[in-house]
Amino acid sequence: MSSVDPTQSLIAVAKATRSGQTTVMQIARSTLDRQARQAGLGAMAGFDADDVLRQASVFDRAFAGGDRAGPLHGVPLVIKDNIHVAGLPNTAGTPSLGSFIPAFDASAVVRLRAAGALIVGKASMHELAMGWTGQNPHFGTARNPHDSDRMAGGSSGGTAAALAAGIALGGLGTDTNGSIRIPSAFCGVAGLRPTHGYLPTDGITPLAPSLDTVGPMARTVADLAVLYQVMADRMVPRLADAEGIRLGLVQDYFLTELSQETGLGFAAVCDRLKALGVQLLKLELPELADLVAGSVPAIIGHESYAALESYLAEVRPGMSIEALAGSVGNDLRGALRRPDTESQQAYRAALHRREKLRARLGAVFAEHGIDALFYPTTPMPAPLLQQGPLVSPAPGVTVDGTLLPTRTAFARNVSPASLAGLPSLTVPITGASGLPLGLQLDGWVGSDARLLAIGRAVEAAVTH
Repeated sequence: MSSVDPTQSLIAVAKATRSGQTTVMQIARSTLDRQARQAGLGAMAGFDADDVLRQASVFDRAFAGGDRAGPLHGVPLVIKDNIHVAGLPNTAGTPSLGSFIPAFDASAVVRLRAAGALIVGKASMHELAMGWTGQNPHFGTARNPHDSDRMAGGSSGGTAAALAAGIALGGLGTDTNGSIRIPSAFCGVAGLRPTHGYLPTDGITPLAPSLDTVGPMARTVADLAVLYQVMADRMVPRLADAEGIRLGLVQDYFLTELSQETGLGFAAVCDRLKALGVQLLKLELPELADLVAGSVPAIIGHESYAALESYLAEVRPGMSIEALAGSVGNDLRGALRRPDTESQQAYRAALHRREKLRARLGAVFAEHGIDALFYPTTPMPAPLLQQGPLVSPAPGVTVDGTLLPTRTAFARNVSPASLAGLPSLTVPITGASGLPLGLQLDGWVGSDARLLAIGRAVEAAVTH
């Protein structure tokens, strides 16, 4: 049997293992070798090489015995370190959970294993999924494979870095407010935040249950669609061409304060899409900023304390939320506080704004017949890593000489979909500097499969 390069597409490797062109053991050994050579990236939080080889041996024996191979047969995947994988530590990036080893897989992992996936380890993350940089004072920082002086992003930065470095072909992340999409954009991979509630989140360290999602990440949208089909048991349709796709552009919110490189890259893609028959509609949503401002932080601030307290009672009986909060890094100091009257009022106001946002966006989708909103995932490519001790609040990001507040730089564009519970997809492109950029597509509730189909059409348009 000939060897297959494990850095090629997920689809190609699955085809090779299912056809007998290569063995899962060959894929496993090559993946472990690449993990060792890329250890300096900090993408991996942990793995068990013996278990990876054991999985491969089981797959190969079953295949040789005539068992039917699943759609992900032998495909190496990494799992973010807040998603339970039986037998591997689930630290969620925080020292208080360092010794917690789940006995059972999260449902999302169960579905991937049932399809034949080879789970090759846990990916590093921003502590407790409460940050966008991927820098972790306890377990090390995930670096960007395109430039190791730049951040991989967070909080699913390890998964994104592992994919970009070819350590794995796909993986899982979580996204409460950009934690799949931001690192995917920075590292040049594809990531999907599904419609809130569409994929099961049991067996996952929570942050804010009314915002939390688990979603697939891969190096291309085409590969991402395969993972989604397995996880959601829904087929992603194939579009004959891009003609007739309708995308909405909201200039006064999503397209302001962009770096020159991001603005030019986005404009070039828009020109390419228009030439292929995609309709780009300019929309006005002057109330969007007021509906979004402060809403996500208020929800996370209110829900995280109770969610983590309940989680600890389940997985670490005897550990208090106060003990966990006392061990976090400086950048999270004060982030976990018992809700008081003021935070409860802010929470109720945020929920009210969320309902108004959903209604407004629903009206926009219906009135204009758009398939998705379209814009850059972040205003800039991956920033340089923060130097020195991490602090709270995190310092702003300088974009073309202008200092942007942290929330503007990282979260402004991703927040509306997070708050409204919409499916949101980031598609990778390359900027003029050679650094990756992300293009985001937000669909309406439940349109995940069609959104991926549109994403494939966009990807094909920018890569051919």
